[in-house]
Amino acid sequence: MLLLCIIGLKQVENFKVFNTPPLATGFEEVGRNWFHPLERTTVNLWDIFSLKSTVLGWIIMSTTWHLTMQSTAQRFLSTKDAKTAKKSCLVSALILIPISLSVALTGMIARILCSDLPPAEGLSQGEVLLALIKKVLPPILGGFLLAVLIAIIMSTCDSALLGASSILLKDLHVKINIKFLTLIIGSIGVVWAIVFPKLIELLEWTAAIYCVSLTAPLILGIY
Repeated sequence: MLLLCIIGLKQVENFKVFNTPPLATGFEEVGRNWFHPLERTTVNLWDIFSLKSTVLGWIIMSTTWHLTMQSTAQRFLSTKDAKTAKKSCLVSALILIPISLSVALTGMIARILCSDLPPAEGLSQGEVLLALIKKVLPPILGGFLLAVLIAIIMSTCDSALLGASSILLKDLHVKINIKFLTLIIGSIGVVWAIVFPKLIELLEWTAAIYCVSLTAPLILGIY
């Protein structure tokens, strides 16, 4: 993602265009401004606090997500000792900061270089990254980046499937073959993704209900 941003920035001939970006399809009423996609209101370019409560919501959701998700716990528990786990958390946080910033910058660059994109709603959210990769990267490098992204997705999916299966088998004592159970859960996830195209919105609702509500009981249970 960082490489994609660097190459994309090189293709932006004049950085002043960030002050007046092209019109966004489906959001013409906000004009040539950056805007809050949910509230459809304009925001300042680099002022993240102009997003108001949305930023606070992101912080709460991402923090509680890593505290409560079993896929994160799997990685903590797989370390050889507590010291290694703490060190890994700190290193991961330092790495995630520039990556997170590059994700936001990727969307901004795509709006400038790929101004004919459809409205950023539902499945079309995923078209931004693909369009920018096709625009700025050579085919071989673009294919490699897509392969890396797919590998990341698979890494998250297999952790989620393992977590869901282990909960049913170990906590609820469901007497089903583990491989068959994993296949069932994975199939449900695929069907769910097809039936409900707004996956990002669905993920946010899930995190709001699941992660936030379990954070306090988890902390109280540990301490």
